[in-house]
Amino acid sequence: MNIVLIVPYNPLIEVSGLELITVRLAGSLISKDNNVSILTKGISGFWYENNVRIIGFKDINSICHWILNFISGIDVILWMEIFPGNNEFELQYFWSNFFKNFYSKKVFLMVATSENMRSRGGGHLWGNYVKNSMNGFFVYNMEQIKEFTELGIPEDIIYNFGEGVDIDNIFFPISDQLKTIKRNAFKIENDKIIILFVGRFVDRKRPDFLLDIWSEMEELHASCELMFVGSGLGHMESIEELLIEKCKDKQHVKIFTHCLDIWNYYQIADIVIIPSVREGLPLVLLESMASGLPVIASAIPGIKDIIKNQETGLLCSPSSMEEFKLAIKLLVERKDLRKRIGKKAYEYIKKERELGYITDKYLKIFNT
Repeated sequence: MNIVLIVPYNPLIEVSGLELITVRLAGSLISKDNNVSILTKGISGFWYENNVRIIGFKDINSICHWILNFISGIDVILWMEIFPGNNEFELQYFWSNFFKNFYSKKVFLMVATSENMRSRGGGHLWGNYVKNSMNGFFVYNMEQIKEFTELGIPEDIIYNFGEGVDIDNIFFPISDQLKTIKRNAFKIENDKIIILFVGRFVDRKRPDFLLDIWSEMEELHASCELMFVGSGLGHMESIEELLIEKCKDKQHVKIFTHCLDIWNYYQIADIVIIPSVREGLPLVLLESMASGLPVIASAIPGIKDIIKNQETGLLCSPSSMEEFKLAIKLLVERKDLRKRIGKKAYEYIKKERELGYITDKYLKIFNT
């Protein structure tokens, strides 16, 4: 099968959850004997993890003209999110309608974040048009199904299974001995408890909220360290400069920006915190769980669909600093609980979220 994945952000320029989902899904599809091209804006090249080809273009129209040139040999077109620029979602729908209804191609849209269909994708005004432009929609949580059906999209063409994680080659629990070696490379004491935030430094993910919580937990500063890994990626919602400024001169806080090889940070960590107010299904959640780490996270759509509270993670009200403080204190003090939750989290990922298993679900729908 010849498959085209179209992603709004170029993985060779900026790396966050969506770009990683795209390149890893492409690699998994290729491993199952499919031909895959990733189309995006910007530069062209190959992804360093799996050598997947990424083809860059000037704009969305250039991407679609390329597809048109090769349309006879393409079986499936999958948009990896609604494009965020001015008039871009209208062009997505126009070209999708053309490919689907004139050329009889299978066209799908994946929407990774709650409320994007309403806020970024045209909402009710475009509901009827978009449902006729696509063969199906991939979403990441139950709340999105409600969001889509309210826009007039039939539930039987909405598929909710999200992304998978490569637990064979990238994300997996490591031994205490190897963890010590990794920490030595980072010059981190072995008895320090590392609390980790991974993600875009943007408002909705609230790294600044976590920093404010940490600032009020001085009793933990001698035994713990808070580590931020991510970037604002130059987006309009970026708070990277603010976060860097707030971290200045703070003891027991480290910040790493524009990092690849994120698994290295999971492998030196003890606890992961996800204080977001809006997500789809954050990749960091699945990667952390696959790495055998306990996660403290906001009880919001997507996250609460995955975490079973007190069993595979700890859920907190997104508005309650006190709940986050209590959860952090509990896991810092209880190594046995960290180990137990991390083990259960890994078992869940192995059973329900392994990359090859999720890829097979995509292929089943593509072949329907």
